[in-house]
Amino acid sequence: MSNEVPGRRPTRVVRITRFVITLLVILLLMVCASEATETPGTAGTVEPPRATDTTKALGPVNTPQTVGAVDTTEPPKPPGPEPTFPFDEYVLTYLEYKPGTVMEIMQTQATGPAPCVMILHGYRVETTFYFPLAQAVAGRDAVVFMPDWNDTLPSDDDPRTTTVTDGLDDIADAIRFIRLYAGRYGADAERIVVVGHSLGAVVGMTTMLAGDQFGTEAFPREVSALPDAYVSLDGVVPFRELLWDADLRRLYDEDPGTWGKINPDTYLRAAGARAGVEFRFFVATLDFAETQSMAERMSELGYKTSVERIDVDHMQAAEPQPETVEAIAELAHAR
Repeated sequence: MSNEVPGRRPTRVVRITRFVITLLVILLLMVCASEATETPGTAGTVEPPRATDTTKALGPVNTPQTVGAVDTTEPPKPPGPEPTFPFDEYVLTYLEYKPGTVMEIMQTQATGPAPCVMILHGYRVETTFYFPLAQAVAGRDAVVFMPDWNDTLPSDDDPRTTTVTDGLDDIADAIRFIRLYAGRYGADAERIVVVGHSLGAVVGMTTMLAGDQFGTEAFPREVSALPDAYVSLDGVVPFRELLWDADLRRLYDEDPGTWGKINPDTYLRAAGARAGVEFRFFVATLDFAETQSMAERMSELGYKTSVERIDVDHMQAAEPQPETVEAIAELAHAR
């Protein structure tokens, strides 16, 4: 029963109370209606840019090749999403595969797992210089990985002996990254072809022979860091002859033991030939006879080798020449 007296108007206090209650109910209804129409989590924020239609759906983490138990903990990633850029019909992905060291990945929209090709840049050459070669190889149904690696060599100003192997550690880590995570980029890490230009060919060949001896704690050392095939683009031995600077040659002569850590000859006999592994050498400006002599010595040890001359200059050897692209594609798809 109402407490109001019949025939009398409500007091001023009662009217104000009713007005306040009515106003609160209206405000509550307006808030509920607003929340029902908004997308959760977007209020007051700017929606991030979406990937373009050219980006490729990335597959699951690849089953790693191992010689024991492996910790499959995620590798370090840069803050925010991995940026992916359309490159005509190609996709270029830029990421940090370990703290402070980056990698670029070139791929097409091809379906199905593709073999892996890793291009190693020459001394002080930016990875962007190798984009045309990467596009040509990716166009042959391969996923191309281009890691940056420390190509600093010992000098009078910085004579640290570890400098020689810093780059080999970077390359071994890059191979282990590919072994573990290639599946995310539509690649099959069962086969990795390493392609090296100039000094990159030297460290690539050393990695072919002794990759498991190098690497950091960024990835499990139980994961194989040995590639499965190799292509040299005007850059192998004799290693001392590749040292273009008189001071570098002097430092080499003063401490050949330290420099031997990067020299493929150091590991050639000890490594032993692995079944199905092939080495192909393309010579542009280096001594063809010396390269051929080395290939013959490798053949005597059981390695499968070939040497071919290409009529271009040193830097053009890293551009997409028909014979080099064909060789890389052939090795990538060999089983």
